[in-house]
Amino acid sequence: MNELQIFKSPEFGQVRTVTIDGDPWFVAKDVAMALGYAKPENAVANHIDPEDKTSTLIQGSGSNYKSKGTVTTTAIAKDYGMSATGFNKLLHELHVIYKIGSQWFLYAKYQAKGYTHSKTFDFKHSDGRPDCKMQTEWTQKGRLFPYQLLKKHGVLPMIERDDQEAGH
Repeated sequence: MNELQIFKSPEFGQVRTVTIDGDPWFVAKDVAMALGYAKPENAVANHIDPEDKTSTLIQGSGSNYKSKGTVTTTAIAKDYGMSATGFNKLLHELHVIYKIGSQWFLYAKYQAKGYTHSKTFDFKHSDGRPDCKMQTEWTQKGRLFPYQLLKKHGVLPMIERDDQEAGH
């Protein structure tokens, strides 16, 4: 397990780091953002040699890093400056998901594509009764699907919007 650490600098802000085999590695997207690239994901693809890249599971105190291959709707929604409720409503309007009870599901044409995974979590009611609920989370493949779909409909994540569009 690679423990996430935050490198803080008054000049660059915060950059996530991990140590792999004794060497510090920086999250490239964070570095590109700190350097002011308008589209950090393009900077990473265009300016970093393949031998200087790695993919690794980063474990940290935030739930987004502990997901072990899945990402919550809330985490994806925040990339778009939305709440999970608003993001789910948008995907529902685009006929991607529908709701049964308190859980969202993919429509049949998307179900067998490996986009989501349901997880069960235990909790206690305020009166102490134990219970469990299901939560739908997105796989990494699934995270790319709404990105491509929303981009076709003119909805971009905050990081890809120009300064005026992003409210700066």
